[in-house]
Amino acid sequence: MINYHQASLRSLSVHSVPGAQHEAEFLITKEPVILEDEMLQDVFLRFFFGAFKEPEFYSFDHFEGDSNRMYSLAGQIFDDPSMCHHVSKEIARHLQSQSTHPNIRKGELIVAHIRDVLIEDELVSALVVLKSESKESFIDVHRNNDAIEFRLKKGIYPKKMDKACIIFNTKRGEGFKLCVADKINSREEALYWKQLFLDVKKELNDYHNTKVYIQATRSFIDERLKPKYELRSRMKLN
Repeated sequence: MINYHQASLRSLSVHSVPGAQHEAEFLITKEPVILEDEMLQDVFLRFFFGAFKEPEFYSFDHFEGDSNRMYSLAGQIFDDPSMCHHVSKEIARHLQSQSTHPNIRKGELIVAHIRDVLIEDELVSALVVLKSESKESFIDVHRNNDAIEFRLKKGIYPKKMDKACIIFNTKRGEGFKLCVADKINSREEALYWKQLFLDVKKELNDYHNTKVYIQATRSFIDERLKPKYELRSRMKLN
């Protein structure tokens, strides 16, 4: 369970990271985004954490000796949060270097440092690394003197997350504690997010073991018991 109701957004950076076919569109921004609107900050927090209502936890793999780039970069931000925007540029470059598959889509990379997130009764800071690849159409209502105009625009839909990772500043010696999401697809080109860019593994805990048991039970019912039950039902009807 993740409780972010008392959390505060401390730093927000956005960069444009294209796929391998659009390298010329790679954009590293000079300054972080300033969010003075509290309602907009709240929208971003719900955007970041809303997709993890029943989270599965991960940790970085192969992190010994700085061999995992994202593990090292996350540690730099947790050690010195004032460096968040600077380190976010390195995160963007690392993501671009792993975006070599021709089908990888371009998008905006969002890196945010957040304080006071409660996770499993521990109050920690968190680092959100999110890539938005899809845009939703919406109608913008615009007032022009004494007339009302409608304009069709495209933007990020706050309730739809594409690729994301939340790194919690806990269990550092075990590869940190993470939540990971990839909602676009599970094809070969999508594996770059979890395997190449993040290099993560599932955390083996009671929640994970229970989920595996439930999935195995469902598979057994579908493969073994359902056919027998349907056969008996047909025999009784005949």
